[in-house]
Amino acid sequence: MADEISLREILPVLVERLTESPHDHNQLRPRPVLVLEGCGGSGRTGLLLDILDEWKNRTYAERLTSREWELADRESRIDPEERDPLRPLMVAIMVWLGKRLPGFRLNRMRMLVAHIAIGTDFRGMALDDQLRLLNAELDKYCDPQQLRGLLDGLARFVAAAIPNPPPPLNIVLDAAKAEWISGAVPVLVRKGMRRRLDHAVKWFGHRDLGTSHDLSIRSIPEHVLIDLSNHARQRDPVVQRGVDDMLTGALLADLRESVTRLGSRTPNILLLLDDGDLPMATAFTQSLLRVRELVAAAGAVAADPLTLVTTSSGALTAALYEQSGGEPDWAHTEVRTILAPDNASGHGSRWARTVVDRAAPALAARPWLRAELTGFTKNELLLRAGAIAPFHAQTIASNLERLAHRHHEATELSLQKISADHRLWRDIEALLSSRVQPDGRVPAQKRDSADDPAHRHVPTLERHLLQVFAAGLDPATRPTEELIDALVTISAARNLPEARSLLGLHNRDVIGDVQHPLYTSSTLWTTHPPDEATARMHPLARYLGLRALAVRTGPERDWNAVFELLRERCDRNDTVARLSCDRMLRRHIEVVGELAELHTRLSWQNWTALVSEILATPDPHARAPRVEALRGLYPEDTREWHIATLLAAVPSCRNPCMTDDATRDRLDHQIGRAETFLADPDTVPSRIRIWC
Repeated sequence: MADEISLREILPVLVERLTESPHDHNQLRPRPVLVLEGCGGSGRTGLLLDILDEWKNRTYAERLTSREWELADRESRIDPEERDPLRPLMVAIMVWLGKRLPGFRLNRMRMLVAHIAIGTDFRGMALDDQLRLLNAELDKYCDPQQLRGLLDGLARFVAAAIPNPPPPLNIVLDAAKAEWISGAVPVLVRKGMRRRLDHAVKWFGHRDLGTSHDLSIRSIPEHVLIDLSNHARQRDPVVQRGVDDMLTGALLADLRESVTRLGSRTPNILLLLDDGDLPMATAFTQSLLRVRELVAAAGAVAADPLTLVTTSSGALTAALYEQSGGEPDWAHTEVRTILAPDNASGHGSRWARTVVDRAAPALAARPWLRAELTGFTKNELLLRAGAIAPFHAQTIASNLERLAHRHHEATELSLQKISADHRLWRDIEALLSSRVQPDGRVPAQKRDSADDPAHRHVPTLERHLLQVFAAGLDPATRPTEELIDALVTISAARNLPEARSLLGLHNRDVIGDVQHPLYTSSTLWTTHPPDEATARMHPLARYLGLRALAVRTGPERDWNAVFELLRERCDRNDTVARLSCDRMLRRHIEVVGELAELHTRLSWQNWTALVSEILATPDPHARAPRVEALRGLYPEDTREWHIATLLAAVPSCRNPCMTDDATRDRLDHQIGRAETFLADPDTVPSRIRIWC
């Protein structure tokens, strides 16, 4: 099945096909953009680091993020009408491409010309004066010392994002020789440099869009550069898209020219863009796809040699679907769905290569691909559990799957804890209460307040995982306590519409409306096919949220208050919603009575479907009903007695903390007996309708 295709086996082969030279496997350019999509803790960044480790010595490969610049931009918006003309992410890419790599020499002259123009303020000047100033600026940077000063400044501008920025003058000359060359042969250097700049300037007249030979529609390059500078200072989003596209086009043109000189055996340039949901990263990805589409339509130049792998928690993929002008078609872009028809049996690198090679035409036909990181496969989980306790691997894997639902970070951390203390695989309560070292996702209030005792507090595993889910909603900021608190509140909701009804319980300065990522994230809220009415919160996030809600104090927002509000706002005709809330509010007699009445009127199939929905949520509250206590309210072997058994036993059986084999067997027996009694005489009971 598609959902059992191991992405950890597929991705290395897929990235290799997206990055290798055209000579290998006859891979045409351009290659699709690959988006690694998953919720917080799904292992997106870890996969990027694995890819970087594999490719860093084989081609230009780097992992970049715009997180620090996004924060600075949010905090510095003093004039809403004007913005810093520099694009930090584009500057970072230009600086990164200056590093030395054996066998490579990349040209970046068009990008350099664009940044010289952007760094010059032409506003308020007559056209002739603007042209003279542009010419003077270009001439100034023909001097290697002046050029080095410009590039040093750009390198400092993006130093926070590039761990080891290369010597900035590698764009043209070796930095150590710049001063000597500048003084020894100034005329030759200036003339040679000016020729290269002028060649780059001419590109802005046609921009690879098929207008280089059509003088009637060809732009004057210098005028385009002046307009680029003026428009780069505006905040109008439509204008900014045009600026982004011109800079992206310059980048792709430079890379095309560079790689063309190196031959058909040259692999692609590999850009690993983390935190792809951030505005700067999203703008770059969208711009790349727009420019590729325009260049392909023009048919004037060879395809670009850039491979982009980026990450998303859902916002980027939604933006890409919106840009394409259609409704999200998850199957059309999802890697495992594309691979599924050709899924050969087996595992390992040879199997992965076979699967990817068979699907190569279908993969190459997409402008972008979505690799949904749904967590470990069953076999991967078994292998990891077997490495810890080979004779208990199946039990460990089953217990962790019920808890984590294959969530990457939750599973990895749990296995680490179990490896250190084997008792934890049977004691999930103790596992969730164990401590983990905090990281960058610790709530901002606690991390920034060094004098607060909470600053030194090591969170429990369950609290850490809540922070992980909250951190995935906005990669630009650390999750606040208010955001985590809101996540806990909406965990009471069975679906997205119910969660929206709880908006009034949040801090509105943090969660302003239902357009907040807390409500729009397609990885926190999952459903197949996508449908708002059936969207469910990630089961691990919901379970952890319910555990936190169960111990929340304060009558206005505690367990009872939240479920009472849900009960008030549900449709009176929505039996499932009403009885689900009544169950959580301990109105067991009312729930049993209504289910008993419905049992006399509904078919067995419809009744079990309704009960399955009502009992779907595990109840982690300390006051959750016990089977003996609840069915003790009714005469034995009556309809009500058996319904009360289901009402207590099924949620208890679904609670991940219930790991004792004897207790689970007893619950299973009680559930089976109740089903046998309640089923139609001509119907063979089938437990998969009600319980796990």
